[in-house]
Amino acid sequence: MNESSIVRVRAIKEGVMPCSTSVICRKAAVSLTTLALFAFLLLPTCRPADATAQGPMDLIKRTVEEARTVFNDNSLGPEQKIEKLREIAEQRFDFAEMSKRVLAGQWRKLSPKRRKEFVSLFSKLVEDVYSSKVRRYQKEIKEQAHDKVFYVDERIDEPYATVRTNIMTTAGAQVSVDYRLIRKGGEWLVYDVVVEGVSLINNYRTQFREIIGRGSYEDLLRRLKEKVGQ
Repeated sequence: MNESSIVRVRAIKEGVMPCSTSVICRKAAVSLTTLALFAFLLLPTCRPADATAQGPMDLIKRTVEEARTVFNDNSLGPEQKIEKLREIAEQRFDFAEMSKRVLAGQWRKLSPKRRKEFVSLFSKLVEDVYSSKVRRYQKEIKEQAHDKVFYVDERIDEPYATVRTNIMTTAGAQVSVDYRLIRKGGEWLVYDVVVEGVSLINNYRTQFREIIGRGSYEDLLRRLKEKVGQ
């Protein structure tokens, strides 16, 4: 792994993307924080009448292009774009599946009511974190309209699927992004994104396990509520 790749992976693990030292790192950071989560988001007005008929790769391809349309729509202000993406994320992400996986064994100990509480907090955390990136990197996001997305392959093992892609930025950085999906009710939903070999789910699971290990599940809830302003 070259130096720029090491920096990108370290940034993901730290969760704050402190990449102000180079243009390539900054653009890679934007790819990691925005394209990874928002690239497949589909505008409600452009959503196919029968989205369940699409295969996983077809869905990702279509929505990558639609997301770029959102970012480049000059008629929308930054907050309008964020709100649209936030609403669509709730349709395209399986936050319940993500929550179950990030909590691992702790999930089985929770009552249905407490599980619902965690899903609400975790989904708000993810949306807030990546919304802040959109606000911070408006210029770079718009520049990404010229980045190229290469679709490597699609692997389906019902009810799961993985769509592998590579993003080649105009700065010359190559970023691998894999989307992991699960089919529920005939519809494919994203439950994990793996960027440069680093899983979003594993990243959060490691952080949450450490907090619970040093304290308790209640400590984790308290910190999440502080993060999302509840």
